[in-house]
Amino acid sequence: MNVTSGADVDGTRRRGRVVFLVDNSTEGDSRTAKTVGSMVAAGWEVLVLGRSKDKEERTDECEGAVVRLLP
Repeated sequence: MNVTSGADVDGTRRRGRVVFLVDNSTEGDSRTAKTVGSMVAAGWEVLVLGRSKDKEERTDECEGAVVRLLP
């Protein structure tokens, strides 16, 4: 399969990439979840960067976006 620039691995066109920076762990943050879900639904590739509560680096998923929690 040929993958062109701006396309996802499955060949789906993406609008672009967004880094969403928050000053919390995103756990229970409905505003972040709604915003991220809307961006993903609109075709954006979203990476959320947040703060880890326990000072350990973690990777998770929220509404189709990758969430990286950093110390």
